[in-house]
Amino acid sequence: GNLTISLGEKTMLAKPGSVCVLLRTMPLHFKIDENSHHTHCSVQVISDFEFKVTEDINEVPDDYPGLIIPFITEPCDETEIIKKQLFSIVSELSVSRDLNEFSASLSAMGILEALSSVFKKSFLKETQNASLLCYKIKRYVYEHLHESILLSDIEKELGKTSIYLNAVFKKESGTTIHQYINREKMRLVAELMDNKGISFKNACENAGIKDISYGYRMFKKQIGITPAEYKSSVRFGVNVN
Repeated sequence: GNLTISLGEKTMLAKPGSVCVLLRTMPLHFKIDENSHHTHCSVQVISDFEFKVTEDINEVPDDYPGLIIPFITEPCDETEIIKKQLFSIVSELSVSRDLNEFSASLSAMGILEALSSVFKKSFLKETQNASLLCYKIKRYVYEHLHESILLSDIEKELGKTSIYLNAVFKKESGTTIHQYINREKMRLVAELMDNKGISFKNACENAGIKDISYGYRMFKKQIGITPAEYKSSVRFGVNVN
């Protein structure tokens, strides 16, 4: 079954057959679909190398010399080979841990290189379809603008990880998906207050925003003035950019 990995408020969905690379120092939580059977094979890699965790692949230079490894690599031909290598490592360690630990470490590092190669290849391929992917994200936001939208919802709808979707969306549009959702929700709130003449509170509820204080802060950030100032500007015919 699907494996949901939570890191704070962020969630990632690992489909059956995926390969996950996780850091022990991170407070991760796992959840399996109800009534699903789950088996996994894991190998711990201990090595002396520097790493940086980022949600924005655009922060990584094009000529970056190191490995770029996602938390989750979805099933593909390459992951089938990688899984066989993982099982081989586990088998070696079960025979003689002391004798094969160094060999297992080297093999595991090779697996990380392979995962990096898979990611770079798939990212370059998908980037060619970035406009279509961004369109699908915007369409989903538009169709669910009256609801509370989570990145995990879009992730499940499009079958891609939220980290990957954010990277493609920001590179294409210059903003994160979360920022885009907030902008569109505040546009809807302003439109409802303007054309329907309803209160800010009711406008927020119609835009799927339950926390009114959060909506107030977001409105001021996105529109540039408070809801009360906006209603006054509309009443007196003042243009607000």
